[in-house]
Amino acid sequence: MNPIARLMILGALTLSAQAFSQEWSLTPEIYSRGGVTYKSDFSKEMGGGNQYQNFNLGPYNNEGLIDYPLTEVTLHAGYGDSFKFHYGFDVNGNRQFLYKDDQDPSKKTYLAERVAYGEFKVGNGWSIWYGNRPFRSPPEFLSRSFYFDEKNILGGGVRVEGLGPVNVDMAYGSKVVEYTAGADNVQEIDNILINKIEVPLDNGMVKTNLEWHKTDKNVSSGSGELATSGYVFGVAYQRWGDQLAGGNLYNQLVVHTSKGYIGNGAMSSAFQPGDDQKFDESKEPSKVLIGWNGDWKAKEYGLYWLGLYQDHRGEAPGYSKDDMSWQFVDGMIRPVYALTPNVTVGVELDRRAVLKEGKGLRESVFNGTNDWATNGGATRWGGLISYNLENKTFDYPTIGIYAGEIIKDKNTTFFASESPRRSTHFVRFYYEVKIN
Repeated sequence: MNPIARLMILGALTLSAQAFSQEWSLTPEIYSRGGVTYKSDFSKEMGGGNQYQNFNLGPYNNEGLIDYPLTEVTLHAGYGDSFKFHYGFDVNGNRQFLYKDDQDPSKKTYLAERVAYGEFKVGNGWSIWYGNRPFRSPPEFLSRSFYFDEKNILGGGVRVEGLGPVNVDMAYGSKVVEYTAGADNVQEIDNILINKIEVPLDNGMVKTNLEWHKTDKNVSSGSGELATSGYVFGVAYQRWGDQLAGGNLYNQLVVHTSKGYIGNGAMSSAFQPGDDQKFDESKEPSKVLIGWNGDWKAKEYGLYWLGLYQDHRGEAPGYSKDDMSWQFVDGMIRPVYALTPNVTVGVELDRRAVLKEGKGLRESVFNGTNDWATNGGATRWGGLISYNLENKTFDYPTIGIYAGEIIKDKNTTFFASESPRRSTHFVRFYYEVKIN
């Protein structure tokens, strides 16, 4: 048994006699999404290392149809209101394993612990937790993204609900990432202090997120040990339940920024110091993200939209900060119509417009193989049809087909066996399931 799981069980045995007079509950939860993308002739040959970049050309980290596969299994055990224990694991193919799988296939892991932590209620509105916990905001139906990062930390924290008009979370922990870089084994130990504040509103909520990071990077050759620092700050405004033209309206506005070395998660920058470089405060990377997404759903009609702006800045050896600037805007709109409670059809239009791309991005980061160009980008359009397994219109569990065309502003290699061209057609079979 995993040491963390043993620790959690030991903690459960220390509960008070009052807690033990209550009853146990056990709730399993499964969330999974994924699919497979084919060429128009239904062959599946992809374009090498840039396969995700080639196909995910809209807000590709913010919609679930064309994305990395994701499967999470979680068990929630409770003992009345006094104690809750959460244990979960990821199934092979998740985003967090890309480093391990791509860099060293011999270390491929099919199952990995993701969650193992206990929560103890210690007072009216007060609770504490410790263990291995995913500290992230729940994904919304449209975006399927974690704007407040994806930090699984080993540590502990306290949550206070009803502290005046707000709810407050404080936590401290660490996240360890190991991978190979050339002949070196690299270990990053990210120590993170987190503060989250929620302000409930009548029909919505304001959320803030503040993180301080100190990362120690150890390289097996001993030539590039790093001690780096950085922070993340963000605010999200969510509003739901408003009525418009006979339908329910949901809106979310997000503003996020990060500065310094953030090694992983949604707010990591594209530009980081290399494994053989000492960290230079004057060259620290930064990132700004501004997003607006929402949906409108009536009985048979639905409309989903997303706009996202990102600005990455940094510096690499031999390049100025202007050379290492990358700014782009993603947009998506998706009207849908329910033919029956099970069958939904729709169309989608995505656009990524690159506003600025320094030469260092192409030459240093992407080794001259980057598919974007200054003042360029790509467009994706297509049609969708989905089938809901439980007569839940505009919801999951669903299986579906998404077919369309990707059009780049310049020639690129979509498939390894083909010559570069500006557009290609694709067919995507996908599913999305949530149990409990």
